[in-house]
Amino acid sequence: MKITLRTKKLKNGMLSLYLDYYTGTDSNGKIIRRKKTLKGFDIHEKPKNTSERKYNKEKKELAEKIKTQEQNKYNHQEYGFNEDDKLNADFLEYFQTLTNKRFESYGNYGSWDSTLKHLKKFTKNKPITFKDIDYHFVLDFKNYLQHKALKKNGEPLSQNSQYSYFNKFRASLKEAYRARIISDNPATRVEGIKEKETFREYLTQEEIETLAETPLKPKVLKNAFIFSCLTGLRFGDIKNLKWSQIEILNGEKRIKIRQKKTESIQYIDLHPQASDLIGKKGVNDLIFHGLKYDNEKIKNWVKEAGINKKITFHCGRHSHATLLMTSGADLYVIKEILGHKHIHTTQIYTKVVSQRRKEAIKKLPILNLNYEL
Repeated sequence: MKITLRTKKLKNGMLSLYLDYYTGTDSNGKIIRRKKTLKGFDIHEKPKNTSERKYNKEKKELAEKIKTQEQNKYNHQEYGFNEDDKLNADFLEYFQTLTNKRFESYGNYGSWDSTLKHLKKFTKNKPITFKDIDYHFVLDFKNYLQHKALKKNGEPLSQNSQYSYFNKFRASLKEAYRARIISDNPATRVEGIKEKETFREYLTQEEIETLAETPLKPKVLKNAFIFSCLTGLRFGDIKNLKWSQIEILNGEKRIKIRQKKTESIQYIDLHPQASDLIGKKGVNDLIFHGLKYDNEKIKNWVKEAGINKKITFHCGRHSHATLLMTSGADLYVIKEILGHKHIHTTQIYTKVVSQRRKEAIKKLPILNLNYEL
């Protein structure tokens, strides 16, 4: 079987990406093939700007990866390995599969993709099987991240990048162990890399109000970001939010959601203004239909509003946490609202509030006082 990535012209000026499966010919010489449309992979037929060209490039690259994954799935029966010989499966190919899944669910795809690139550099693009992944391999990759790996600009990786990439690598082995591909997980015997505390950028109430008055197209991106500030939801959870998840309890709306990152079930009571943002039920099942991830537009929107901060979509979640903290909400209540597994993750925001208190003191005017020491 040969699988080819093709495009189909749509009426709205877009191209639909699909996979063409060629399986040969029948006894009469007729070509046997089937098609599989890749949902969510419509690209611009004639991209008009840098953003659309970047969007096309990213979609095509991921579609190519899915095509390769499908081809390997056929060639090796089940994602690159046979049931009888799992340990001889290609580990990097398996990691690529896990990375693709993160793209589809918006679950840290960039970090997973970067980890994969460093794994390829570390292994010098040589085939690596699960049989090769032992204690020494895990330890050597950790040392590579800490002492040899470089960023695009040639600088060493930051401590938090080391922490993130090593954790993605360990997560892949944990997943392989759960799937019974490996009978022993060597990563459990190697100490992880410690995370360095960083400042989490957020918006104040006044800044959120300013953004709400500043135009942004598409409007769905603006509404989704403000919605994140009012609910603390991540982009992936907002993008996939459906009308069927809205419940009415005692006359008030709430959301029943399974968080993409933690897989935990959560009930989120909607702030009245968050309820206004979703409006009335439309013809589409998705509440924020057509929402696309675009931090470049968020950055320009914030700049246009006169706010001098490096804001990404995820900062909406940080802003929500900070608003709760400054309003006096209990720390454990905030933990439940944000869906944190551990209280120490929530405690990070107490330092943000302490910083705001210091800033407030510094803004006090210098008084003209006469006093003696």
